[in-house]
Amino acid sequence: MKIKLIGEEIEIVKIEDDEYKELDGDKNIGVSVYAKNKIVINNQQSFEVLIHEMVHFWLYRIGISSIKRFSKESICDIIGSMINNLVRENGVDIIKRLERYAVRR
Repeated sequence: MKIKLIGEEIEIVKIEDDEYKELDGDKNIGVSVYAKNKIVINNQQSFEVLIHEMVHFWLYRIGISSIKRFSKESICDIIGSMINNLVRENGVDIIKRLERYAVRR
C-alpha cells in the first residue's frame, strides 16, 4: 500500500516473521526505513503498530526525531499536524483504508 505523507510517497509493506528478522537482526514489530520511504510491519501486527511507525516517520521527516522529551501541547500539535496532513494528502477515508490494510492477513 502507498500513501502520501509530507508530500512524499511512502510504501507500507507487511512481511512475515522470518523475513522481518533479516531487516536489522532484531525481532521488532514495525520499522520505518527512512532512506527508502518505507514502513515495514509484521504481518501479525495491528493498526496501532502501523500508526506508531507513521508517527516515527513523521517525526523524522520534520526533523525532530532525536528530541527525547515533548510537552503535552507539543505532542498534540505534532499528532494533529500529522493527521491533518495525512487526510489532506490521501482523502478522508485514509484511516479506514489503513486500518483495513493493517488487519488484513
